[in-house]
Amino acid sequence: MPSGMIDVKVEGLEELQRDLAKMAEHISPTALQKMLKPIAAPFAAKLLPLTPLGPTGNLRKGVQAWSPKITSNRPHAMARAGVRYKVAPHVGLVEYGTKDRYTKTGAYRGRGPARNFISPLAERELPGMLKQVINAIWDRIYKDWGGPSVRGG
Repeated sequence: MPSGMIDVKVEGLEELQRDLAKMAEHISPTALQKMLKPIAAPFAAKLLPLTPLGPTGNLRKGVQAWSPKITSNRPHAMARAGVRYKVAPHVGLVEYGTKDRYTKTGAYRGRGPARNFISPLAERELPGMLKQVINAIWDRIYKDWGGPSVRGG
């Protein structure tokens, strides 16, 4: 061995790799998705009173938490909370506003002001939601694989 080199032997690496692979398989996208939706639901509840009420009420009707179906085209776990585009396709126009608008003949039709109601809440809530997701995953690992060494304590 060359001078200044250290020889390190790791025992149990194969077992660790096997256990990590089992853990990854055990928390399937479907199982993970079941953990995510309850974390997303309170966001929708907090968003509802902040949502502008227009003449149709569709923005408020569209405030929901949902989990898109896991398919071969979309194999990842996901939960969403916000305004569903299918219910209120104008949500982006309200949230971000519009530029100056003109008709084909050049008549000025105004500018739609931005009325941010989703972005400020998301900036405030997402860090806490991420911590909840991490804790839910750790709780699942701890429950299924047990022992204080799993969680580092």
